[in-house]
Parts: sequence; structure tokens; C-alpha cells
Amino acid sequence: MPVLKESELKKHLSEKQFSKLYVFWGDEKKYVKSYTAILIEKIMGKTPSDFNYHSFKDAYDIQEICMSLLTVPFIDAYNLVKISDLNPEDLSKEEFDKLLHAVKTIPDGSVAVFSMPTLQQDPKKLGRFKKIIEEAEKNGVVCEFKRMGDMALEKHLSVLATRQKVSLSRINADKIINMCGNDLTALTNELDKLCAYAGENGEITEEDIELLVTKNLEAKVFSLADAVVSGKGNEAYRILETLFYQREEPIAVLTVLSNAYVDFYRSRVGQECGLQTDTIAKEFNYRNRAFVLKKRTALSTEALRESLNILLEADTQLKSVSVNPQLLLEKVIGKLLAVGQKRQKNA
Repeated sequence: MPVLKESELKKHLSEKQFSKLYVFWGDEKKYVKSYTAILIEKIMGKTPSDFNYHSFKDAYDIQEICMSLLTVPFIDAYNLVKISDLNPEDLSKEEFDKLLHAVKTIPDGSVAVFSMPTLQQDPKKLGRFKKIIEEAEKNGVVCEFKRMGDMALEKHLSVLATRQKVSLSRINADKIINMCGNDLTALTNELDKLCAYAGENGEITEEDIELLVTKNLEAKVFSLADAVVSGKGNEAYRILETLFYQREEPIAVLTVLSNAYVDFYRSRVGQECGLQTDTIAKEFNYRNRAFVLKKRTALSTEALRESLNILLEADTQLKSVSVNPQLLLEKVIGKLLAVGQKRQKNA
């Protein structure tokens, strides 16, 4: 069976014609977890037998995993082996070869599930994991759960809110995404909080979102960048002070701030070249982060270049010189504000 999309996987599970090998992976960890659980319940029921259900996580005894994979079911119709977050690169060549051989010779009645609920896998650098995927493509099922795009996420959040009898507009759904990022687990947690606050038949408002939603570091620093490029010095230093209070790592703050300026610069140069946001996003592989390119700044291209030089110099100092990181960041914000005042473009 080939690589399946989510809709195709749902149909496959409903038909209950199970394969010997499943690989669930991808950026959207919430779906990896939920479909792994659904598959196990479909095959083994709500209370799997200790005889025929084997789960491996963290401590991987390859010999024991292989023995479990080659076990035929006792009493139950299936023997199921779940292997969570196994990174094949951590195995010796002998261990991996043994595991791959067992995967290729799974007997009838036995099912192997490779699930990646937390381990990140770069699609461009799969290494040994690719061999397991290739085996599943030939003799099993592969499902890569990718991040939803912005529009799909907005619709999904609105639907989830409706199920809880709460109204959420697409505009406010977009605001939640901009504040939290596109991780579905984090978004669902924030939405549940907002729905509880709004109450049955209520509506999630912009004020509710500002009051209750917990911004991730990227969203907080983007707010900082917006304040700086808009020349709002008091707001910029207030946000920076909040980041210090919350003990965010200065290097992480500077990295995200630099990334925000790179986004501003790419967006600005793209506009000057007559390129659409989607084209820029594709060219620089933004994938589901394309929304950051929609942010606009009145700063000129020259001002953005000067700002990037300031950030590069600060990054070098922070990583190579003994300095007070908080004081350094305060000086960086001051310099960036000064550049904005000196070179702001008339919009």
C-alpha cells in the first residue's frame, strides 16, 4: 500500500484490513499521537492483552524488539508491536541490520507500528529511517502528517470551536495562530481555554485572545520586532523587559529577532522585484510559516540592511565575548530604533 493521506488513512482504518507495517511520522505530532492510538485500539481493542501488545520507548533492546516482531499472536487475532521515537541513527550497524531484517520478515498476524510522536525527522535527511519508510511503502502503510497551512488551520480551529458550541471567526482564528504558531497541540490547548472562558453559545473575541492566549517565544519577539520597526520605543522596551522577566534566553531572543528582520528584508526586496508572497515563501522554503512574510514595515531596504548588520554584530558579541546579555539586547534595541528614526521610509 502506498503513502496515504489522512483521509485515505481514515478509510483504511475503517475497513479493518490491517497491514503488517505502519510508519506514522511528520511535523504534526498531535495527529501522529492520535492516529497511533486509533490504530492500536482498532487492532487490539481498548484493553490490549499483555501477551500480544508490546510497546517500546526510550530504552530500546533491539533483540527484544525483533523477537516481539516475529511473534505470532496468542489467543488474539493480532500481535502488535509499537516502537515510539526510535532514531535508527542511534543504533549500531549490526543492530539496525537486525531490525530491518525483522521488519522485512514480519509473519502473518503480527503488526509493527513505528510512531514518531515527539522525535523530529528532517524530510531531507532521513538516513536509515528512509529504509524503514521504503519497506512500509512496499509492504505496509506510511502516513506523514504535515503541518496544516494557515487557511486550513483557521478553518480547523473554527470547526473545533463550533463543536464546543462557541463561535470563532476566521480573523480571530488567524490571530490565535499568529500568537501561538502552527503547532496543532498548542493551538488546541489554547482554543480549549478560550472556549471554556467564552462559555456555551458564546463567542471568542479579540479581547479574549489578548487576555488569555499564551504567546510562544517567536510571537513575543515578533511583537518586539513590530514595535521596533514601527518606532514604538516604550512598547519595545516593555516587551523586552517582559522577556527578561520570563527568563527567556538572550541568544534565543536575538536569534528570533534576527529572523524577524530577515523576514522583513525578504518581504521588502520581494515587493521591489514584483514578487508575490507565495513565490517568496516557496523560494525560501517557508512552508507553513509563510504568514510571517505578510508583515509589512515602512523601513527602507537600506535601513533593513543596516539593522541586519547591527544584529549580526550583536550575535557575534553574544557568542564570543564576555558581555552582559541583557544590557547588550537593550543596546541593540536602541540602535535599531535609531536606524528606524533616521531612515524610515515614507509610506
